[in-house]
Amino acid sequence: MDFKVLMLNEIRDFGGGEVLTLDMAKGLIDAGVSVTLGCNRNSVLEKKAKEMNIPVIPFPMRNEMDFFATLYIIGLIEKHKFNIIHCHTMRDHVLGSAGGRFSKKVKVVRSQHIHYPENPSILAQLAYKKWTDIILCNSLFIKENLKKEGIAPELLDVLHNGVDLKKLEKEMDREEGEEELREELHLDKDALLIGCIGSLFETKGQGVLIESFSSISKEIPHSRLIITGSGPTLPRLKKQTEDLGIKDKVFFLGKRKNVYSIYPQLDFFVVPSLWEEPFGLVNVEAMFFGVPVIASRGGGIPEIMEDKKSGLLVPKGDPAAITEAVLSLYKNPGLKNSIIQCARKTVKDKFGIEIMIKKLLHFYGKLLP
Repeated sequence: MDFKVLMLNEIRDFGGGEVLTLDMAKGLIDAGVSVTLGCNRNSVLEKKAKEMNIPVIPFPMRNEMDFFATLYIIGLIEKHKFNIIHCHTMRDHVLGSAGGRFSKKVKVVRSQHIHYPENPSILAQLAYKKWTDIILCNSLFIKENLKKEGIAPELLDVLHNGVDLKKLEKEMDREEGEEELREELHLDKDALLIGCIGSLFETKGQGVLIESFSSISKEIPHSRLIITGSGPTLPRLKKQTEDLGIKDKVFFLGKRKNVYSIYPQLDFFVVPSLWEEPFGLVNVEAMFFGVPVIASRGGGIPEIMEDKKSGLLVPKGDPAAITEAVLSLYKNPGLKNSIIQCARKTVKDKFGIEIMIKKLLHFYGKLLP
């Protein structure tokens, strides 16, 4: 059967889930599948979808009880003969699955990027437990999380996130070289750069990394910490660097349009999350760019990298463990190079977008044989 997919994502801002939404839509289109993206009007997602030549229909999705949005989705199903509604967030999951229930020919798919909501509404519970045909969790960890919340196991499967390796390869082949960041920040060419990319929230653990770096910088005086991202904890993190006396060695880059250009210029990449990361796309990206990753052991991260083989895993909230991990790789170039090679092979073998799309089409096929 030919698949006609209406992919929904109502998020107005732009994050990892939206990157995955666009990559998934583009990957399906490249595989010959008819895909249309439904998103909020004037959202970042609408703009980027048009830039990627992804067919897009913008319409308001105000809240879970937006009856008019559900009616609009029903109209889209009838007009365009969609047979799959693929949802990505809580709001569009409720609206899309409610609209999908009006047609027996439509199957509803949910990509689960995060944990099950702590206080799901009645509509959300119906969407998860009654109105959805399959929930594709981005890690086994998330699948187990949903099972514990009472979601029927037969509705759940695992589809690990994939990255567009061709797009990343282009970034690696840039002619500009790898000194842009050092030039921008007026750093010596031999400066050792330790990086972290992500939104600045308490749960992301940048404060733990800064505490660790205060020890690392004493052992490696020419080391510098690069923190990329924006969020509410920024003022407190800056104050922390002042209190620790490392203000001149820590650089906050803010939100960058092209974070891919950051990775190749780093010597080490740290993911100091304090919560259970559902997957952690930055781990995969850093691994592909040949940057050794030190990440919190928890959530879906151990499904991406094997400790001491393709990365180093450390206990959550333990600055001393991060310090020890960085120093161990710094002092052991052989281990560092071995991890880099294994990590890149892991990404190519398991986390390419083509692999994800092939598996996704398999799931679609099970719903519409």
